[in-house]
Amino acid sequence: MFKNIVLIPSYNELSSLKKILKYKSSNFKFLIIDDGSTDGTKNFLIKKKVNFLYNYKNLGYEKSLIKAFRHLSKKPSKIDNVITFDADGEHKIKDILKVINFQNKGCFDLIVCNRFKLIRNTEKILSFLFFAKFGIKDPLTGFKLYNFKKLKKIINMIELNCFMADIVKIFVFKKYKVTNYLIKTNKIKARKPRVGNGIKLNFKIFKIFKLFFN
Repeated sequence: MFKNIVLIPSYNELSSLKKILKYKSSNFKFLIIDDGSTDGTKNFLIKKKVNFLYNYKNLGYEKSLIKAFRHLSKKPSKIDNVITFDADGEHKIKDILKVINFQNKGCFDLIVCNRFKLIRNTEKILSFLFFAKFGIKDPLTGFKLYNFKKLKKIINMIELNCFMADIVKIFVFKKYKVTNYLIKTNKIKARKPRVGNGIKLNFKIFKIFKLFFN
């Protein structure tokens, strides 16, 4: 078992996923969560012998990741870190090794890879307020590194319908070693947000406001 597992939730993103999976490294291994895709993702992953989990119905971004966390936590393994990474091509693949190297030097419990530029005003506001309250920027970023031992310790505290930002909050409240790592992202035309689209995304962000700042 690789010491670093890169989890990638994917829903009908086969084109960009193929580009990501071309990258080979001895430092980490991909585990894809096919969230009920209808674009041939499952057949491709089987053909290429890529490790994956499959959702028979579309669960959504958060539930897919939490399902994968629970799956890994039940497996006897020598995993050191679990890295979450988006399938849409927003993140730079070369940054995975940079974050792993950063982790090797600092031995953090959670690294939140904050984006250099946030497009949506609601995300900017949430990032500002989250930093003011918890000292961490960009909790909605899809690119994070979790120390696997610490993740396993709090796995029972993570409800299936929680937000990824809520997990950051748990790590902070547990006084685990949490930090930011600044990344630059790729520009994507007609990009679909990982946590929902349009009004739905803003509704989720406002729910996070209510949870964290009341």
